[in-house]
Amino acid sequence: MLILLITEIRQLLSEQLKGYDARTEGKVLFLADLQEYCKKMSEVETEYSKNLDRLSDRFLDRLQKFKAQRCFKRSTTMDVWHKLLVETKNRAKQRQSFSDNLANNIANRFMSMSDDYQRISKKCREAGLILQDELCKTVHELQRKLRKYHTMFGESKTAESKLKSTEIALSKSEESGRKNEKMTKQKEKHQQRYSENKRKSVKAKNEYVLALKSTNSFLQYYYTNCLGDLVDGFDFNFHDSFERAIAAYTQAETNASAATIHSMNVVQEAKLTINPDLDKKYFFEDNLSIFAIPFKFQYLPYSEEESCQITPQQIDIVDFHCELFERLKQIKAETDEIHKTVEATADALKEMYKQWDLEMNKMANGETDMVTGVMNCQSIKNSSDDLEMYYVTKLREYIMTSSLKIRIAAENQTLVKTLGELVDTANSFQLSIKQITGREIPEVVESCVRFIKRFGLDHPGIFRLSGSSTDINDMKQLFECGRDPLAGLNHWKDINAVAGLLRVYFRELEDPLFPSSHYQQFIEASRFPTNEDVIRQVTCVINELPDSVNRVMKYLFKFLKQVSEHSEQNKMDAHNLAVVFGPTLLRIPSEQDMITYQSHVNGMMEVIIKNYDQVFPQNDFDTDGPRLSETEESDSEEGKCIGETLSFFSDFEPRDAAALYDYSARSSKELSFKKGDIIRVFKRFNDDWWDGTLGDSDGFVPASYIKIQDPD
Repeated sequence: MLILLITEIRQLLSEQLKGYDARTEGKVLFLADLQEYCKKMSEVETEYSKNLDRLSDRFLDRLQKFKAQRCFKRSTTMDVWHKLLVETKNRAKQRQSFSDNLANNIANRFMSMSDDYQRISKKCREAGLILQDELCKTVHELQRKLRKYHTMFGESKTAESKLKSTEIALSKSEESGRKNEKMTKQKEKHQQRYSENKRKSVKAKNEYVLALKSTNSFLQYYYTNCLGDLVDGFDFNFHDSFERAIAAYTQAETNASAATIHSMNVVQEAKLTINPDLDKKYFFEDNLSIFAIPFKFQYLPYSEEESCQITPQQIDIVDFHCELFERLKQIKAETDEIHKTVEATADALKEMYKQWDLEMNKMANGETDMVTGVMNCQSIKNSSDDLEMYYVTKLREYIMTSSLKIRIAAENQTLVKTLGELVDTANSFQLSIKQITGREIPEVVESCVRFIKRFGLDHPGIFRLSGSSTDINDMKQLFECGRDPLAGLNHWKDINAVAGLLRVYFRELEDPLFPSSHYQQFIEASRFPTNEDVIRQVTCVINELPDSVNRVMKYLFKFLKQVSEHSEQNKMDAHNLAVVFGPTLLRIPSEQDMITYQSHVNGMMEVIIKNYDQVFPQNDFDTDGPRLSETEESDSEEGKCIGETLSFFSDFEPRDAAALYDYSARSSKELSFKKGDIIRVFKRFNDDWWDGTLGDSDGFVPASYIKIQDPD
């Protein structure tokens, strides 16, 4: 049994040596791979550095030629581009430095580690072999003492049996009464031999037990301590050196990354210098010879006696001036409306561009899958393409209209110098409230309020949605000619255009409804902390105003209060109405901060609308002109109004419309939908918006995003 164990131990020790050799070989190969990795990485970084350097040089040369050959000598965007190329060249130098560090420092570290590990492993293997020999000697000694113990124990047993046989024979002899001296001597001899063998067997057993304990302890120590110490010897300084080498690599990579981050920070700072206005200025200054006004056309008279003057004796010159003046007013209004549309479209386009950029970043960061991201980006791109076309069309229209306005204004100014200034009629929108005579309430205000009261109190977005500028201008001209386009039951008029006309009237007043002379008093009143204080102070200031202004103010705010009472249907509560009318009724001077003061103005307007009865006591409203309640209308007229209104809505047939593009609502009053959705539309408020429903939601639908389907 012991021989089998010894054989097994020898096999295990032999396998251990093979394990040491395999471990050493594996680590040498491991370090060789690391060394090769660093060299290959160095080659990659060197190639990358060369490519970056060639790339930056190529585009720097092209940029210099571009500036020299083209009309872009100065440009903030090209300055940023130049900075980016310079930083790319700097990054190439940093990557080359990183490559040299990999080849000359990091790779050599791993090569030195391999040499050190092989040398130490050889010494430790020799020490392990010596230790194994010692273990084998100990086991062989145990085997020898075991054999000796068994031999001595056998001899002791043999002597004991002989002694017992002699004692039995001697006992029988004594029982028979005979004395046998020979047998007695033989017994003594056997007794002596047994004692000697017994002593030797006990000694052999003790030696064997001690050897057994010693061998087991040695074997236990060998496997629990010696092997670990040997492995520690094999790995001496390996892990520390490896850690330092990796630290050197990460530090080199960190330094290179820090240099890249620094370069990007430089570009990021340069990005802040991008200025489209400055680029435009540079472009014109650098190309002054072709973009500056070359000359001014001079008057070429037929004869020397004629001068560059309008001849007032012409019969139709006065009529022509009147027509020109009216046309100028119309073109100014159209230009303003088109300009607002251009700005609103530009803002919407910028928002789409930001949304597209956000979707691209989500794909890059893995926040959305590629398929969904591409679909979202394509949807935004399709929508923006259509909006871009609309923007360019409106921009072209604005440029053409504004150029026409400049030409007409120049002609008008020339005629004014000859014929004098033209003055609008009594209903001119530019007059102040004090200049209006013959009526307690201006006709345009009274007519618009009456019309909105009949047909627009429940209209969603009243005053918020813009009406057709053409309709507004047409109605405005009719009012100025002394005609009321809203007389009777003209319910087919665009309600948003009527509301827009009312806002235009107050916006174009020479002096706002809240007079500029009392501006500071109203601002101070709006700053009081409680509504009660605001009401009290505002009432005091209003009572100081002329009666003509006071009457119109009472009339308007009573109407606005009634509109706010229908906010569940029209979505225009006191706050929304205050936001719409605040900038129109109380104008903030240009030298003051619009953002800071506008919130105070809007807050004051909201307080007046909500607390109309306290600001304008009812007992003082006996002679305030037309009242807003429907009970003031005759029964027959009201019945006729309601009948024709119902007839109008009953004649309109709801239709289905297909969504052409995706649309995301910008407020709770608009509908969001996807391309291909079928939307039920009920009424078109103006050229831009429909009222519709999709599923359980209803709201406004942009007209350019849908196509009405045929009834079939």
